[in-house]
Amino acid sequence: MVDIVGAVVAPTFVQPIREEIRVLAATPQEDGSPAWQLLDPVRNRFFRIGWLEFELLLRWNQAEASAIATSVTEETTLHATSDDVEALNRFLQHHELVQLPGGRAAPYLAKRAEGQRGTWLKQLLHHYLFIRIPLIHPEKTLNRIERRTRWIYGRAFWISTALALVIGGILAARQLDTVLVQLSDSMNFHGVIGYTVALMFAKSLHELGHAITATRYGVRVAHMGVALVVMAPMLYTDTGESWKLTNHRDRLKIAVAGVAAELVLAVWATLAWGLLPDGPVRSAMFFLATTSWVLSVLVNASPFMRFDGYFIVADALNLPNLHERSAALAQRRMHAFLFGVSEPDREYFPPKKARLLALFSAVTWVYRMVVFFGIALAVYHYFFKLLGIFLFAVELGWFIILPIWRELREWPALTQQVSTVRKTLYGLMALALLGLIFLPWSSSVYAPGWVFPANQRVIYSPQAARVVAMPFKENQNVQAGQVVFELEAPELKDSAQQATILAEAYSRQAANLPVISERGEALSAKAMQQSREMMQQAHAQSEASARLKLVAPFSGTFQDATEGVEVGTWVNSQLPLGRLVDAHLWRAELLVPEQALDRVALGQTVKLYQHHHAVAPVIGQVTSIDAVRVTVLPHAMLDVHSGGSIVTHHEHNRDVATEALYRVGITLPANVSLTNEALCEGRIEAKPQSLWQRWLPPLLAVLVRESGF
Repeated sequence: MVDIVGAVVAPTFVQPIREEIRVLAATPQEDGSPAWQLLDPVRNRFFRIGWLEFELLLRWNQAEASAIATSVTEETTLHATSDDVEALNRFLQHHELVQLPGGRAAPYLAKRAEGQRGTWLKQLLHHYLFIRIPLIHPEKTLNRIERRTRWIYGRAFWISTALALVIGGILAARQLDTVLVQLSDSMNFHGVIGYTVALMFAKSLHELGHAITATRYGVRVAHMGVALVVMAPMLYTDTGESWKLTNHRDRLKIAVAGVAAELVLAVWATLAWGLLPDGPVRSAMFFLATTSWVLSVLVNASPFMRFDGYFIVADALNLPNLHERSAALAQRRMHAFLFGVSEPDREYFPPKKARLLALFSAVTWVYRMVVFFGIALAVYHYFFKLLGIFLFAVELGWFIILPIWRELREWPALTQQVSTVRKTLYGLMALALLGLIFLPWSSSVYAPGWVFPANQRVIYSPQAARVVAMPFKENQNVQAGQVVFELEAPELKDSAQQATILAEAYSRQAANLPVISERGEALSAKAMQQSREMMQQAHAQSEASARLKLVAPFSGTFQDATEGVEVGTWVNSQLPLGRLVDAHLWRAELLVPEQALDRVALGQTVKLYQHHHAVAPVIGQVTSIDAVRVTVLPHAMLDVHSGGSIVTHHEHNRDVATEALYRVGITLPANVSLTNEALCEGRIEAKPQSLWQRWLPPLLAVLVRESGF
């Protein structure tokens, strides 16, 4: 063989394919070209190849790469090169589909197996993250079950199931309040047991649906068992041989069968729950229905993890290895966007479909990152501290950090192809990012709060009394010293009169007693003492009656008069009668988070923006900072449940702020014109702070808190 400059090049020979490897027809490629699958029956693995690879394999017995390529080019409409043959040869070697020379096969395979197993630590981590435990080999049993359940796949059964769905849905909708009550009542120990049993039954039926449908289409179910995913048990069915089916719609039916079985169970269980009387059977139907509906929709239908939803989408689109192929497509798009690298896609897709697949890959990566981070937090809190930290690191490292690191390793080679303009732009962006993180540019502290009159008084009766007079009505002006409410308590007047009469009686008794002896003098002194006590009691009762005239302590407006209170009405000391408000001077209070409190100081300027009002901000000044965190909110309207923005939780019969908040008092100018209390958002012109300064203390606090054993 001679190259273009006349040098002799040694011919390249390919390795023969193993004799047991089978070639099966597959559904066409996206561009309409034919496709095939290589079956390795020893490992039960399938490898998809295209038209060019198939034509090369047809001539593989020619052994020499250039001869195979020339034969394909001359005998077909395809153009093949020696590089194509060598690439296919490397692919076959990598997946152990070729024969090895005598005497070298056993040592080579042993060495390769040892390399694939890796270190003991890697094996331990692999078995911790995922392990499958086959329990049964149900091929014969499934054949018998499939023959007896063919009626399930008939039209009559599905029509009756649709009717059951309609009737059960109507019955459940009519008893929605009962459903909600039963859901609430099932959140206990017995409910957990009921849901667990229902889950086991539903999942067993789910896997049986896969197995029976696979058997129906001639796919051998090698085994069924339990898979441990991060030590969490899940049932599984081995339907790996479904790729023997050339029609992707048949594979789709196998993938859908599990979810369909659960949904059918949910439909008939819902109907049974709606028709049965109260009792254990009805409760069991409730557990089956709720478990099947929720898990089928929320878990199995997700296409972002390798659950049924993924295989359903892959088979519906006829895209085997959907995650890997979309990830490769998204990676090429990302390289082109970041580095301007023009790399051809490994396989052809229409432009619109290619964009959707790339977007699907990006969403899948974000979804998985959130799920795996949640699993990492779960295992951290589930196990004891030392093991929890280790497993937390394993989860983050294996599922999040390692994929990112593998991608970043390819970037140095790609940066060599980046243009000077793009490098300069990235340098400027990096400097801007560093400045954003480390420069103290943020000089504002934002906090929720409320504005209110500085002088206001809620009017209460000192005791149970009857309203005698109400001189003022709603929104009328009141001058300081004027009576707002006049009340009376007849028992006070009676007690004062009785005490006065007794005082006079004791006084006369003291005057009439002879004082010529010590005994007479003592009795006279005792009577005088009793007279003074009665006079003091009468005076106290008179003062109590005088306090029933509720006088305005300052000038203002009478507001929020209690509905139903009028002359002649009896009121108690817990009933607010109204509110006196001085609208000339206003104040505000902001609830500042603990991490921003050190940036707030007395005298700082504050801008207050009222909620739902597009008006100019009110300028105020910080005049007080509480040293103790707020537990109960100063006004109910600040609570998120009442339209505010502060999240609370119920504790000790009161709503307590979830976040550590501190009250900051704001004084407003005297010329501020406001009409009523309102929510506001405050912006305090505080000390400048960088993002790094903002993030570092909470991060260190978490590390210190969690480092204790």
